[in-house]
Amino acid sequence: MINPFQEFKDRSVVPEKHIPLDEILVSHNSMMDGLTEGYKHLISDEVGEGVWREDGDSIIRIYDRAERLVRDLQWSAGDIEAFCLRSLQSDDPDFYLMGPLGLYVSALCNALKVDLVSMNLKGQELRLPLLGYRLRDGLTLKLEGNLGDLIGISLAGGHLMISGNVGRYLGAGMGGGRIDVDGDAGRF
Repeated sequence: MINPFQEFKDRSVVPEKHIPLDEILVSHNSMMDGLTEGYKHLISDEVGEGVWREDGDSIIRIYDRAERLVRDLQWSAGDIEAFCLRSLQSDDPDFYLMGPLGLYVSALCNALKVDLVSMNLKGQELRLPLLGYRLRDGLTLKLEGNLGDLIGISLAGGHLMISGNVGRYLGAGMGGGRIDVDGDAGRF
């Protein structure tokens, strides 16, 4: 018997399909590594031995340094949320310093050239403080989940929308803007 497909034996097999998942994961991990590296520089430059006090001078100094560090990075609003979630679930002691982390995330939000950043932080045990620090005019930061103290302090004109509870000193020192909280607004 003659093989009816004999004449096709020299033809190439169907080309292998390329699924870019590996490239997407490499790109995502590279972005997370870059954001993590920036945060680690912030900690080593400004916090040192891991002792940090939430006072006005420290907050201003660390935020200003965070702004300088994020200038050289490129990220998207989705990257900020992914970085936040990764940080809050990390066993790395540098990420236990919630204040500097909140300031770093605020600097990432403020530097992004968009008008809306949304983050779903529901289900996180740790309550991130200082989110929305110096929130710039024209930016809406939409947060879901329970947050820590000092949320929206020194708000400069943006809109902070929170679905969840916040800690103490919400919006302290606001110069402008708006804060909406769908939950417990804490004390002071």
